[in-house]
Amino acid sequence: MSAGLLDLDAAIADDVTRPADEVIELIAHCAATVAAAQFRMMHLINRLHDVRTDDWVEDMAERFADDPATQLTPNGTEQTIAEVGAVANVPVGTARATVQTALRMHSRMPFTGQVLGTGRISMSDLRLILDRTAGLFDDAQCDQLDRRLAAELSARPPMSRTRLRALVDFLIGQIDAEALRRRRERAEQDRSMDITPDRFNPGMSRLSGSLAAADAAVVNARLTDMARSVCSADPRTMSQRRADAQVVLAATGLGPDATLPCRCPRCTTPADDALDAPATADNASAPGPAPVSSVVNVHVVVNLSTLVGLDEQPGYLDGHGVLDADAIRRLLAAAKISMINPTDPTVGEHRYRPGSSLDALCRARGMCCDFPGCTAPAWRGDLDHTNRFDRRHPGSGGATVGENLKPLCRFHHRIKTFTAWRDFQGEFGAIVFESPTGHRFLGNAFDGADLFPSLRLPSRRARPPTATDERRRTRILAEREEYEAWANQPPPF
Repeated sequence: MSAGLLDLDAAIADDVTRPADEVIELIAHCAATVAAAQFRMMHLINRLHDVRTDDWVEDMAERFADDPATQLTPNGTEQTIAEVGAVANVPVGTARATVQTALRMHSRMPFTGQVLGTGRISMSDLRLILDRTAGLFDDAQCDQLDRRLAAELSARPPMSRTRLRALVDFLIGQIDAEALRRRRERAEQDRSMDITPDRFNPGMSRLSGSLAAADAAVVNARLTDMARSVCSADPRTMSQRRADAQVVLAATGLGPDATLPCRCPRCTTPADDALDAPATADNASAPGPAPVSSVVNVHVVVNLSTLVGLDEQPGYLDGHGVLDADAIRRLLAAAKISMINPTDPTVGEHRYRPGSSLDALCRARGMCCDFPGCTAPAWRGDLDHTNRFDRRHPGSGGATVGENLKPLCRFHHRIKTFTAWRDFQGEFGAIVFESPTGHRFLGNAFDGADLFPSLRLPSRRARPPTATDERRRTRILAEREEYEAWANQPPPF
């Protein structure tokens, strides 16, 4: 056994006795070490590629033009792929993707690659960035994006994949407003739908494909609505209901006839048996599956100026990310529009459930679940009171206002409510979560207010003073003057 393995065994043996706070620190250290090692591996792969390419060029220069081996000899990239596959013991496809990532990082995004070396982003984050920026810019624009993105990532705490995608697309739109549209048009050319036998599950088939984000949002929302329309006693899981709803959609389309039959015992009872059965509390009011509306609900955030065509600022589609202005306008051509007014955040502050305008404001500002690393869409989760709402005395505890509300998915809402996690919501929108070990994480390193500055909540301290405020200020000044007069008297007072 090597010395390295002996040291690792000793370290693992020591870890058994470490307290939780040290364990968290070591997990963070391991994640940063992995990222730094992957960054170094990318540079080593690039170096190997340079060596093999130089060798291949020299070899080709020594051959005659009509030498058959000239056409058959693998080039430097292919030789690098073979060696990386052998040393990492991975298939040729995985090795090719790794080599291409290293070459693209070195040639187009070197500064962002250095952020990987510091542990601010992971390898999967780097691949996401490279994929979303591929083929959009010339070298000068790519260099500008690389520098700005590296600066943003270095200045902000680590963020979830949803926020990272939004940040990358936001910077792309700032550098070239047409880049998002070109990317969307190119992606639409690649749309497809395939149905093939599932080799892992005999008797099943696998459906896979690619759709434009706006179209996918409509289909996804409709499947979810149909899956939720059945009775609560339906024995199928949500995934099974969505699969069955897809079959119904294929047969009926998106019209009002697209109804998912319920499979609970009450709804599947034959009509004759139901008439003969005695009326009981269980079957007297059996409603059956709820009808599905033909209206599809998707949530989009966009500036009004963009919607009416005064500018080309991108919008945000919940669950899918940033879309160009043309795609947003096409999606909302026949939609119901709701205006968000961030200047009146105190309406209904003494009731538990926020009004529709405040609800939309908080979700639009959050973009997704605000728990660190979570990517759950904002409109599919809950709105959480950072300071607990006092139901018995609504005026004395956690008001229902924008400064005290944030979107959390149901999982992280339960984690925050029933465990030792704590959270703090700053006056300027920062949401900090504190783990049971005392470690703190910023949940919204990039949010909807960065995409749409008008969503920033005005400070409650900046509101016009009321008569109560003036009376309190006068009283405080009078008490201060009385204290100063008393304190300035010579002893013995």
